[in-house]
Amino acid sequence: MTNSKKIIVSPEHKKKLDDLESLKSELAKLISERDTLENTVKKNLEALYAIKIGKNEFTLFKTECETARFKRKIELFQAKINHGEKFNVLEIDNHLDKEYKKWEKEISDMLEDIENSKKRLSSLMTKEDSIELQAHIDCSLRSYILMLIQIKQKNLYYYGTEQCRPTH
Repeated sequence: MTNSKKIIVSPEHKKKLDDLESLKSELAKLISERDTLENTVKKNLEALYAIKIGKNEFTLFKTECETARFKRKIELFQAKINHGEKFNVLEIDNHLDKEYKKWEKEISDMLEDIENSKKRLSSLMTKEDSIELQAHIDCSLRSYILMLIQIKQKNLYYYGTEQCRPTH
């Protein structure tokens, strides 16, 4: 004799199971959307930020570093002069190079981030968008190079004066 007992599922329980399946499905969609936002959209926005705003932050930071370095150089010169000591400009420059290694690393990291962002965005852009962006980047790069040349020329002029020639 077989007793076949069927479990009768109440309508309320069935509704709860359906709701559970619906919520599981919705959760899976939300997790997928979150992953897309975190791994694609966020990265693309960060890359776009680095290209459009990050390069300006880079220029600002680099200028602030150069300004701080020149101020520190003046402090070192002034300290030597106040103590009546002769100074060697190359020695002071070497000292400043050691002090500013950390900042140079930050500058290098920022530049690397901008380059990586350009690569990421260029793979996503149409050819017309890429040409427009490259023209904008080239223009910014030219102005940056001109700024560096002007700074170097000012340094050469400064070192060329009688008072600032390095002592040997």
